[in-house]
Amino acid sequence: MSAEYRMERNPGKADNSGKQALHPRLIPHRTVGTKEIAKFSQETSSISSADMLGALEVLSQYTAMQLREGYTVYIEGIGYLSATLQSRPVMEADELRSESVRFKNVAFRCDKELKKKLRTMPVFKAQTTKKEVYDMEERKSRLIWYLDRYEYITSTYYAALNNCSKYSAQKDLNQLTENGLLVKNGHRCTTTYRKNDTSPDLISEMRIPE
Repeated sequence: MSAEYRMERNPGKADNSGKQALHPRLIPHRTVGTKEIAKFSQETSSISSADMLGALEVLSQYTAMQLREGYTVYIEGIGYLSATLQSRPVMEADELRSESVRFKNVAFRCDKELKKKLRTMPVFKAQTTKKEVYDMEERKSRLIWYLDRYEYITSTYYAALNNCSKYSAQKDLNQLTENGLLVKNGHRCTTTYRKNDTSPDLISEMRIPE
């Protein structure tokens, strides 16, 4: 299985045309863990699966113990692990007591040897299935079908229902609300849209979208 990527817009400042630059983003297949490492060990070396699982448990315990003591842990060929801290913001050091400083996260710095091995990593652009494009009347028909079965719809579900972007979904829902076909409730991420039962334009066509 080869690594795959898709092109996504960079968050942040747009260029003069109003568009944000594209960048490749890796699409992870799945997460592999200690069981896969143990199986690989048994298949490729003299270390049994059980012995490898035991060794990984020792490594986990040792790493936690040393990080708690303030050490940086280096795992050869993988990288460096170190604990990071957090506290409330202060202007002077003596404003903060030790009890107010606490663990935040574990920082990782990749080993040069691992980076070297990954420089020749082959990646391929993921194949995407072309989405069917619906016109406004078709999108409205599909919306009617949905609202005949569910109490409300969100912009996320509208986008999925009609194979469109969230921007197009929001534009449609705003237009349908302004035209009196929908009733908007909530605010921002909690916004929902319900059918305006007094509108003759939202009479059910009882047609199930494909």
